[in-house]
Amino acid sequence: MSRARHKPAGKRWFGNKRSVTRGAQHPDNSRPDEIQNVLKLACRHTLSSVTLGRKRGLNIKHMAYRPTEKTEARKAAVRQRVLDASLQIVSTGGFGALTVSDVAREAGIATGAVYKHFDSKAELCAEVFRLATEKELAVVKENALAAGSPSRRLLNAIEAFAARAISGRRLAYALIAEPVDTLVDAERLRYRSAYADIFRKVVEDGMEVGDFPQQSATVSAAALVGVISEALVGPLTWRDGKEPEIEKDELIRSIQAFCLRAVAMHDTGSETD
Repeated sequence: MSRARHKPAGKRWFGNKRSVTRGAQHPDNSRPDEIQNVLKLACRHTLSSVTLGRKRGLNIKHMAYRPTEKTEARKAAVRQRVLDASLQIVSTGGFGALTVSDVAREAGIATGAVYKHFDSKAELCAEVFRLATEKELAVVKENALAAGSPSRRLLNAIEAFAARAISGRRLAYALIAEPVDTLVDAERLRYRSAYADIFRKVVEDGMEVGDFPQQSATVSAAALVGVISEALVGPLTWRDGKEPEIEKDELIRSIQAFCLRAVAMHDTGSETD
């Protein structure tokens, strides 16, 4: 009578080869005491690292990724390409001609990549407006605050602004009068105020040296900005798809003469009172 072979618990038999498992005794398929020791050491190491980092003033939570200078430079370069492409489109067709797909194609990037730098088309247009207007503002400021009499500085600033507007009439119309999104319109109002600040300084200087009569420099400056802008809107407006014909020199002289009379002419009515 043959004796039945005894199969120890926790062991499996496959043919003549024995595969030893410890699953019946330890479900984790390993020695629990060894695992616990390893986990304890790992936790101690992690806690020690976090504690040391906090003592050194480091934010461990946000240490996962730190952009390098090269990464930031590459990102800035792509953003600038987007702005350059957008400005080129606005300069030839206005804000109405700007689409994200056209910008991406001109910049040589995917359409979705534009949104990595600007959350919306409106935000992109607002940034393009700021970029273009800052250049014009700098030119006006340079002429208005240069050496010379207040009257001459006023005339030079008007000529510089008007001449540049006439030379780049599509862009100028977009910046001055084109119907735009509320974000761009808010920037337009902000920069009108910046122009007014420059002209206010000229008017104040004129009153100080006696070139201009006493007046509200703030009101006069705001009026100057309005006059210059409105005087240019008509000549800059394209009608029936045709480029407007402009008598440049005559237009500039007329704006200059009106503005100078507005701030330099004495109020005869108040003198007779």
